[in-house]
Amino acid sequence: MIHRIAAFGMVALVAGCEGDLTDTKDSGDTGETTGCVGGPFTGPVVIAAANISCVDDNTVLFEMSTDGIASDGLVFSQETANPTPNFSDEHSLAVVDSDAECGTFTDLERELSTGIVNFETDVSTLFRCDESAGGDPYHHNAVVMTYAFRAYDSTGAFADCVIAGENPTALRDGTIKRVNEPANPSEIASCDIEKLTY
Repeated sequence: MIHRIAAFGMVALVAGCEGDLTDTKDSGDTGETTGCVGGPFTGPVVIAAANISCVDDNTVLFEMSTDGIASDGLVFSQETANPTPNFSDEHSLAVVDSDAECGTFTDLERELSTGIVNFETDVSTLFRCDESAGGDPYHHNAVVMTYAFRAYDSTGAFADCVIAGENPTALRDGTIKRVNEPANPSEIASCDIEKLTY
């Protein structure tokens, strides 16, 4: 049985924000092998943590960690609390570190320029990290966004998905009209819903 305990937080800071999705699952058995404490990881690839941080007013960083070796990941962002159709975009998460010897973890990330109207996949996003002239936060540091993080195993097969944010059920079910659809919407339809805390 899989158990997930999550806390996904976003805290507005002077120059940005930070959000964490931290969860734990029963990951699988390990066996004995030289060099790997407890043996190599043999469980399924599961998302262990995800983070959204505004590095500065013009840059957002998406990070995801998995138990097991992931080949890549995706993050789909949608402004679910704003008037429809909601703007949305999707970006890949690239592997930046992993435990190749024992297979215990993979760290993935993607840094994007923010506030770019004609956004480019894996380079920039329409969604902003800065504040309005009145000091109100925009997207990544406001209670308007919902995010779906997906992980793919070492063979490239879909492995795990979590959604958190303002309206995870609507994002998962596709019930709020959006400008851009995610790749493989059936994967998002199978996501676990996590809790977002501010």
